[in-house]
Amino acid sequence: MIEKLQTTFSQFNLKSNSGIDKAFAYLGNYVFTSTTDVLVFMQATKEAAYALNYKHGILEGLYYMALLGFLKGDSEIYKSNFKELENNVSNKEGDIAQAWFFMLQAAIARENGKVDDTRELYRITYELAQMCGLAYLEARARFNYATTFDVASGRTPRLEALKKIELKNLENDYPGLASHIYMQTAQSFAGVGMYNQALSYIEPAIKLARYDLAPHALAQCLMEKALILMNTHQYDEAIRFFNETYEVSEKNDLLAKVPACVNLTEIYRLIGNRDKAWDMLYHTESLINDSPEFIYPKMVLESIKGNLLVTDCKYEEARNAVESTIPFLSGNHRLAELAAAYETLGNILKIEKNFESAIEVFEKLRQLDKEIAEERNAEQIANIEITNRMQEAETERKRSLELRLEKERSETLLLNILPAEVAEELKLSGGAKAKRFNNVTVLFSDFKSFTTVSEKLSPEELVNELHECFSGFDRIMERHGIEKIKTIGDAYLAVSGLPIADSNHSTKMIMAALDIREFMKQRKILVSNTFDVRIGVHSGSVVAGIVGVKKFAYDIWGDTVNTAARMEQSGEVGKINISEATYELVKDKIKCDFRGEIEAKNKGRLKMYFVVG
Repeated sequence: MIEKLQTTFSQFNLKSNSGIDKAFAYLGNYVFTSTTDVLVFMQATKEAAYALNYKHGILEGLYYMALLGFLKGDSEIYKSNFKELENNVSNKEGDIAQAWFFMLQAAIARENGKVDDTRELYRITYELAQMCGLAYLEARARFNYATTFDVASGRTPRLEALKKIELKNLENDYPGLASHIYMQTAQSFAGVGMYNQALSYIEPAIKLARYDLAPHALAQCLMEKALILMNTHQYDEAIRFFNETYEVSEKNDLLAKVPACVNLTEIYRLIGNRDKAWDMLYHTESLINDSPEFIYPKMVLESIKGNLLVTDCKYEEARNAVESTIPFLSGNHRLAELAAAYETLGNILKIEKNFESAIEVFEKLRQLDKEIAEERNAEQIANIEITNRMQEAETERKRSLELRLEKERSETLLLNILPAEVAEELKLSGGAKAKRFNNVTVLFSDFKSFTTVSEKLSPEELVNELHECFSGFDRIMERHGIEKIKTIGDAYLAVSGLPIADSNHSTKMIMAALDIREFMKQRKILVSNTFDVRIGVHSGSVVAGIVGVKKFAYDIWGDTVNTAARMEQSGEVGKINISEATYELVKDKIKCDFRGEIEAKNKGRLKMYFVVG
């Protein structure tokens, strides 16, 4: 197996993100069947993702390595990768690490036999993947979710879940995964007798499997189409596809070759070609060994042999062949095959005139038919109940999602009005106390000749230009971690150093002011009718808190605010005018030119400085 993995793995370009994705998609097919062999290739792919700093690849690598460690019983591999993946998880919406972490928890829950937990974890995973725009992970999680409904007790829910997977988005980049899901969906349709729908899914499955150059996957798809054709009595076409299944299977892939031969034997029997049926039966027996995987095909072959022997009037041999299958079929709850065996056996006993034994067998058949009918009814009831629960759960999830989105919208609106810490205090206590902050820096800006410019613009143009300018200021403040307080007409007020104290408050504010100046300089180039900005900055203490009970706002008060306004009024267009207090805080970091002592309204003469940069 390791040689096969090496051959295919060497074809992937691990120096590109897409190559890493394709390597993971291929290796993922062998995680549960070849855990030890696949480990080294998975580690190499994860290291390639780290080399490219490819975050999604790193997370997928951590997922697979943790899962492989768990399956292999290697606690060191499992714990180290599990912990690293967990450390990448945040509570932010659209966090891809969170999606992969839930995917890992779901896989572990499944291995531990916790079906309900597994189903819920896969559901969370595909919802997170959908939010993140990860079509590949969403499809895999939806597929795994669907397969938590086993065929016996949840055929309809399984089918409904499979139908919700968007496969067209996967066909180009992940043909193997898309092909596998198409095939599983075809099997589910065929299982409820919807053969036309099954064919519509198996065709793209075969096409993609041919493109993906995976012999085993192609053999599975061809086998499924052949079975659909056989069940719809299209025997000539079924023979063609069973033969192709045999031909495309790899030399030693008996798990594909043997079922194809068994079904070919049965078709030849059904169409009355006894010679070909016996030839194929003998060939099939030569392929079967004593491995546990071949117990069921061997029993089916014995049943077919029994029917062929009946045709040849070799009743004792036929009876022995059929009787040999009954313990296995009964012990493994193969009720449909068991019923067919009882019917064949009863008919043989009638021919042998062993009527007493025949009556006993037909009574067992009658009881078995009753049991099959009861199970079928129970399955239908279970399907209805599961479907109803799924619909109820979906309705509840939608309602919860709507409530969550509404809550997020409310919180976003609150955060647009208040600092995060103040908003949290308001939510917890219903109010927020005013606080004094002794070391902050306040910025005040306005637009010179605003009235003159506004007269040249329509009301819509004026509001739009103010919006563009102030939105730019907002982005600058957010980038520097500064709290915007408000706009008043054409004036803009912001403060650095609250609600969380920051020893670097003055430098941050000057850097933000320089960015505003550059932003407006660039905007003058792009837009002819925009404004000329003046900026004033002062450092000191303020009182901050919430004002009012309706349309409340977070505001600041104190002489520091008034002085910052005077700095702006005493400044010049395109200049950043700062007070002596601010200058003393930034003089060792930022070059400034002393302007002298300048008269400020209601303040007297104040030392002022222009920021050079």
